[in-house]
Amino acid sequence: MAKILALESDAQEFRLLVGTPRGRDVVIEEALSIPTSEDSDANAAALAAVLESRKIDKADVFVAIGRSQVELRLLSLPFSPPEELPEMVRFQAMRQFANIGETWPLDFVTLSETSDHSQMNVLAAAISPEQVEQIRTGCSAAHLSPRRMVLRPFASASLLRHQGKASQGDCQLLVSMTSSEAELTVLSDGQAAFLRAVRLPLDDVGNLVPKALVGEVRRTIGAAQNQLNGRTVDKICLCQGASEASALVDSLASELSLEIDRFDPFDGMRLSKKLASEPPAYPGRFAGLLGVLADEAKETHTGIDFLHPRQKPPPPSKLRRNVWIGTGSGAIAAAVLLYVTATIWRKNTEIADLKATIAANQKNLEVAQQDIENEAAISVFLQGDITWLDELLWLSQTFPDAEDALIKTLSLNANSKQGGRIDLDAFARTGETIGRAEAVLRDERHEVQPDGSQEDASKKGYYHSFRERILVQKDQSLPSRLVQGEGTDQREDGTEDGTEGNAVDPSDESDPPQTDPAESAPNSEPSERGSATDATTRAVSAHEDLEGEVNSK
Repeated sequence: MAKILALESDAQEFRLLVGTPRGRDVVIEEALSIPTSEDSDANAAALAAVLESRKIDKADVFVAIGRSQVELRLLSLPFSPPEELPEMVRFQAMRQFANIGETWPLDFVTLSETSDHSQMNVLAAAISPEQVEQIRTGCSAAHLSPRRMVLRPFASASLLRHQGKASQGDCQLLVSMTSSEAELTVLSDGQAAFLRAVRLPLDDVGNLVPKALVGEVRRTIGAAQNQLNGRTVDKICLCQGASEASALVDSLASELSLEIDRFDPFDGMRLSKKLASEPPAYPGRFAGLLGVLADEAKETHTGIDFLHPRQKPPPPSKLRRNVWIGTGSGAIAAAVLLYVTATIWRKNTEIADLKATIAANQKNLEVAQQDIENEAAISVFLQGDITWLDELLWLSQTFPDAEDALIKTLSLNANSKQGGRIDLDAFARTGETIGRAEAVLRDERHEVQPDGSQEDASKKGYYHSFRERILVQKDQSLPSRLVQGEGTDQREDGTEDGTEGNAVDPSDESDPPQTDPAESAPNSEPSERGSATDATTRAVSAHEDLEGEVNSK
């Protein structure tokens, strides 16, 4: 388990405590005194050798600094909230301290307030940066890293509180001895309120002269009474082990009419077996170090620490608010992302379904597309086609009556670009009939081109023959017979389509007039019927060819 170290020094020795944490307590393993010299490098080497012999390397150390190494002042300040005190204390210290700079570490503790809460007293201490750096250098040479740098009288007072010897309502003087000086600390209500460090003369064997200490104690009590507004010290607590000489206790008891309490710092501490059997020669000198380790184990740091001085608290953290804002924003962003993702997924599903439907209907689409193309082709064909049955109906209604003219042959020819052409050979009773026929056959859609005529009496009752060519133009306004419905719809004049074929049937025509009975041979009627039948056959054939072509398209 990691060790914790506490270190202090004076003009004659290093004092080192080695402890092991045990929860909120600490076990003191060793209490060492290492003699020092005027050579700082030699002192660091001696300390490093002691640590190496105990296999302690690169450890954190808590350093205790004596009262004589710092500048200490009692400051009276207007009552202020705690967050403003650090700046106010430094500002006042810059005016009242004899030697202080902007870079000097400065820490303070609050002592008391006036009854009207208008002023407050603080005890401020400062140390030079050079001295701090010197301590860091010495520790670094011994492979130690300072973790705290506390004021020793405050650590001693803390140990007294941990041992239950300082409580609320008490006012006592704590005397802690070192090898060359005495630290006098007045505790008011368990809090260090007045600190002094005095160098005392030594006798021939190196012990402090008791009478010199008594005089300093009197002066300290008087100064503390003045500072504590008349409050007097009622007890003296001397940090001294049972094995140490009792001359100081006897001298204080005889010279002062106060209660004298000898306080062994190691009493009440958990010690290793070795340390319990072999305590140090001067246990009272380790009071400050024991207080440092006790504070660290119990995590109670109420004194002055030059490595962690009191600072103006940072502005209120907006982390909580920012966390809530970030969490809310993140939740909203997550909800939006989830909604967008769900929407995209749903749309992708719909797209996939539509693609599947399109793929399934692709074959039907191709068939429908082919039907559309066929219908378009048929529409184009029908728009440019000529309905020959309509033309035959027109011809039968327009051509002169059978008693004046008779068609011998009829030829119907279609031309997709120019329309159609009707070629006919006919007999006429007179030449005037030929001109009349040409006149009645000519209209906006029909252009008549005579192809010759001559006298011809080969047909009984008719004395002229002629040839006509009729050019038929396309009529876009006439509906197709396919649209009308073949064989079912009525024409505008009330005659069915089937009547058209009968209109040109020679068998339905009235017999020509019998002008000369001698000329009416029995075989003339079959000839007439043959001519009419030929025309009808040609018309029906043309109609069938047309329907076949339409169906094929």
